[in-house]
Amino acid sequence: GRLKSPVLRVKIQSAIGNQQSATGKVVVTFADGKQTSEVVCRVPLKPFNAWSPGQPNLYVAEITLCDGDAPAHVWTERFGVRKLEVRGDRFFLNNKPFFIRGFGDDHIYPITLVSPASRGEHLKHLKIARAAGFNYVRLHTHCEVPEFFEAADEAGILIQPELPYYGKSVTEAFPYNPKGDLTELITHYQRYVSLATCSMGNEGDLGSPLDRE
Repeated sequence: GRLKSPVLRVKIQSAIGNQQSATGKVVVTFADGKQTSEVVCRVPLKPFNAWSPGQPNLYVAEITLCDGDAPAHVWTERFGVRKLEVRGDRFFLNNKPFFIRGFGDDHIYPITLVSPASRGEHLKHLKIARAAGFNYVRLHTHCEVPEFFEAADEAGILIQPELPYYGKSVTEAFPYNPKGDLTELITHYQRYVSLATCSMGNEGDLGSPLDRE
């Protein structure tokens, strides 16, 4: 049933050390006849530590929907915050010039054949790349499993997933819907701070006007 006094409470902690950083709450209101409501709860972080490959700072938000003071539902989300942008012909990360050192990942797993659903396995792999000086990875004509992104969040590696297209060629395995696929990819993976850029495909363009869109 509907909560009598819905309140959203947020507690944010650093992911390492589990020390409380900030809390906040907001009363949830519903428009007449509506079953859903969009809520914004602003929780200033002092001090605030942005995420970067050099310092992959992560936080954990515990979000609790309450009926007054009584918890009704709890969701925990790990996240980081960073600003990646292009100014002229240069990349900037958190308002500072940033040099991208990338490598290619061709989804080759000779032991498991498929990408293992293990954050630990991917973290070992990405830590080796990070120790070699890389801070960015291009996923050749594929998008990795969520555990890969979770590991990249921790290791400090930015990710470019790629849609499974070779120009405008259409295959039975991959129906041609690049805009829909890109929207779905970003919707599901934008929760990971390591998601940096997206490629629409490999070796060729999508044709005009879709390429400009």
